[in-house]
Amino acid sequence: HYFTLIYQLSSEDIITGLCFSADSKRFFDLRGSYCKVWEPNALLRLLDLDERGSEIDAEVGSVQGSNSPSEAWAASPSLITALAARPQGDAFCVGNNTGRVEIYDLKSHTRLSVEEALADMSIDTLVWSENGSHFAYSDGETIIVKAINDKPGWSCSTMLDVEMDPN
Repeated sequence: HYFTLIYQLSSEDIITGLCFSADSKRFFDLRGSYCKVWEPNALLRLLDLDERGSEIDAEVGSVQGSNSPSEAWAASPSLITALAARPQGDAFCVGNNTGRVEIYDLKSHTRLSVEEALADMSIDTLVWSENGSHFAYSDGETIIVKAINDKPGWSCSTMLDVEMDPN
């Protein structure tokens, strides 16, 4: 088996985290204090080739030479400290160093503010359940689990809010 470079990402910033969407059509990177969402055409073309099966070997070379990625980012970057993609690939959740947690809907390009911490505590961990119906996050002192309702629109409710014993 041979590996072929289908996409190359360069940055002056140090990339501290990468995460693929469940459908492999996007990936997210954490660079310093902000997040970028990438939807490289090379990955989309490779997925199309993959679906066509035997045509892959003949066409992989053409995928290499024509990488035209699209890129999206916030106008004023948030100080993102945690990132998790929903397994369904339709949303991702971010947490920042002030305790804010938000869900970004990739289909409608909308944002839902889930939590704004009372204390300036950085969100250290974010994780989705396998079926995407819940997600949990922590600031190192508290664990919060939210249930997600994505029809109609996005909403969430707190299922668990536990302060950890410092001992």
